[in-house]
Amino acid sequence: IVELLNTGTATVDTGFTTDVRLHRATTYLTDEAHSVERMGEVRLPGSHHLPVHLPARSLTTLVLR
Repeated sequence: IVELLNTGTATVDTGFTTDVRLHRATTYLTDEAHSVERMGEVRLPGSHHLPVHLPARSLTTLVLR
């Protein structure tokens, strides 16, 4: 589990890289309108990198498998 915090007032597009191969990532969003709400799941067959969209003033939780 990885938690990414964006305290800024603008959206940030970034990425998360790991030494371990990823197969699936589930994203959850917490902000003024969402309370740990599942936003989606991405299949990443053997990838080491996951692009991430961080809305302004939000906490994004990634569950990596």
